[in-house]
Amino acid sequence: MISDARSWASGEIIEADLCVIGSGPGGLSLAHELEGTGLRVLVMETGGLSEAPDRNALSDLDRSSRYGAETRIENTRRVGGNANVWHIQTDAGRRNVRMVPYSRADFAARESIGSPGWPIDYDLYMDWIRRAQEHLALSGSFQAAGRTDLAAPAFDLSAAGIETHVFQFPNAEAYLERARRRLETSRNVHLVTYAHALELIPDASGGAIAEVLGASEPGREFTIRAKRFVLAGGGLAVPQLMLSSQRRSAAGIGNMHDTVGRWFMDHPLVDGGDLIPASRSLFDRAELYDLRTVSSGSFMGFLAPSEEALMDHPMANINLILFPSEKDFRRHRELSHRQSLGFYSAIRMRDALRNHHRPLVRDLVGALAGADGVVRKAVDATIHPRSNLVRGGWSRLDRPSARFDVFEVLHLAEQAPRRDNRVSLGNERDRFGRRRVKVDWSFSEEDQQRLARAQEYLAGRIEASGLGRWAVRRVGGRPDIKSDSTGHFLGATRMHVDPRQGVTTTEFRVHGVENLFIASSSVFPTGGYANPTLSIMAVAIGLADRLKAA
Repeated sequence: MISDARSWASGEIIEADLCVIGSGPGGLSLAHELEGTGLRVLVMETGGLSEAPDRNALSDLDRSSRYGAETRIENTRRVGGNANVWHIQTDAGRRNVRMVPYSRADFAARESIGSPGWPIDYDLYMDWIRRAQEHLALSGSFQAAGRTDLAAPAFDLSAAGIETHVFQFPNAEAYLERARRRLETSRNVHLVTYAHALELIPDASGGAIAEVLGASEPGREFTIRAKRFVLAGGGLAVPQLMLSSQRRSAAGIGNMHDTVGRWFMDHPLVDGGDLIPASRSLFDRAELYDLRTVSSGSFMGFLAPSEEALMDHPMANINLILFPSEKDFRRHRELSHRQSLGFYSAIRMRDALRNHHRPLVRDLVGALAGADGVVRKAVDATIHPRSNLVRGGWSRLDRPSARFDVFEVLHLAEQAPRRDNRVSLGNERDRFGRRRVKVDWSFSEEDQQRLARAQEYLAGRIEASGLGRWAVRRVGGRPDIKSDSTGHFLGATRMHVDPRQGVTTTEFRVHGVENLFIASSSVFPTGGYANPTLSIMAVAIGLADRLKAA
């Protein structure tokens, strides 16, 4: 069942067995797993079924935030969450995303880089991952080894401590349509749109949540009463709601040890430099590392350090995504800061129009201000067409070795959790009168050193293997970070067995609050390099099992 909270009278009181706050992939997975259980499940979604700019604006950061070079975040408040803005192009359409699970090394404690590991069993997590794949219509292993459907071999680098993993690409339209149909016909799951959670209200003891105060519009408030509550919002929205819930304590809910909002992480995007093959014939046998669609789905191989290498060396976990290019490709695409802003504003406008959304005014202004950069990019794409992070296809060319000189290396970098990287509340308020999120975050000198060590280690192993030479890119002696954030908001309510070192238990329950649970990237104790969406769904599935068993 789907309904709209704007039809409720002000002061309405609704009761349920379980209230889930957020309908992104985590909230949808939880709802899916709880269908047919007999539990009365109410899912609150801030937005609607379509784009609503005034709802998206609720995610705007307080302007006092320190978030590297980032001044805004990409987020959408609507049913399906950020699945609505997946934008990688495959043969299945334009709205896909790369997915891969966390590695066993990500789950292990690695004291050399300050990583606590995950306090849950990795094999159990992988069972949840396989069930999440079913939700997304994905199949098969994320390891190239043993797969027979990829139509091309992986580089033989196992002796070098380097493995080939495989991204899989679910399609947003198909996934969200399946989810919508299930919700419309569900007898026990009720999705309520335009239901914005304002505050968690504890019971008289303070040890449990009694109700959530919500609003459909400013001044039109309602109350949801339930036996249990799950926060399934984004990695910034979850700590914001907990910190904003100050009815009993100015510190907020679950924050008796000043842990909510701490250990915040993200995945910087890094220009790793050029991998120069020892033989140009490598381009003709590197099909696995292109984004290709075969009978079993869309895939793309990439390189990453092995578990043994990560456990033996004090370095960050990174991936190496390879894009064949001409040797002077950077010279063709260099843009000023103004031109770059204009180009990315134009990209966002294009994606909004493709998805039948209204482009933001600030993107229109940015595109006009950097129009010469947009033109330069268009000319370069015509003269020097190449694959990039949103499209593949280079391996379909006749004899790629006759065209390309180097592999451009891009990667996402792991960031070790630091307590002083945090999410808090700023002084600015949104249209509902709630304080906006303030982010204090940096990719520290230690983070950069761990990243540099990973690059140098892998470069040495690649050269020793005879595959080629990785000329690691440096700017001012440091890794070349192209974007401080990839919109992967991690760790701000992390799992830890010690309530002084984390917010949630190994069962995803908030320490000290018996009926409040979290299914979000905010519970991740480590970041790795993986897009968190698949693991968010896995956590939600694991939580659903525990809720059903309780």
